[in-house]
Amino acid sequence: MHAFQNTIACCALLLAGPVFAAEKAELTRYPSPKGDLVLLVEHHADKPATVRLEGASGKLFLTLEADDSEKTAQIKEDSLLWDAKSDAVAFAVGNPRSLKAHAFIRTTKGWVHLKLPEPGDGKAAVYESYHSIPSKWDGNVLTLTVSGPHAEKPAKGAYAGTMTVAVDIEGGTAKKVEEKIEASEAKAAGE
Repeated sequence: MHAFQNTIACCALLLAGPVFAAEKAELTRYPSPKGDLVLLVEHHADKPATVRLEGASGKLFLTLEADDSEKTAQIKEDSLLWDAKSDAVAFAVGNPRSLKAHAFIRTTKGWVHLKLPEPGDGKAAVYESYHSIPSKWDGNVLTLTVSGPHAEKPAKGAYAGTMTVAVDIEGGTAKKVEEKIEASEAKAAGE
């Protein structure tokens, strides 16, 4: 009977182990201006954040699993920006070295995850470890602030400015309209 009790105790510990090891995600709610939608952000300590767009009734429209090779991507809390009609929401997701803007928009066919253009002329590594953060909605135009570099040892000087993106609601696409990003020379160490 003693061996039987040990077996039961071991099984109980094995079953209870995941309960103690599982980390509870912190959930933050961002309601839309009209109150008909909510953007839910699940923050995790050991993996990227999850962003969900739901109706007030709980209907799920979209989910975005933050993509980050280091598994540390999180939504930048002060970057979340709803448009006035509750037809679009933009936010930045990433880590301290790289934040990229994302947007969800309501098209005539439903909600879509909008692919936003990247700063620069489209060539690889034009801007090194940049932050692209939503700053203003004006109708179907989204303005982003861009800054960088945010790497530990940047190869080039700093840069900062804005990028304006026009959103085509019918097509669910975005096109860069204007980019005003100015670069400065790299400073010598200690300046």
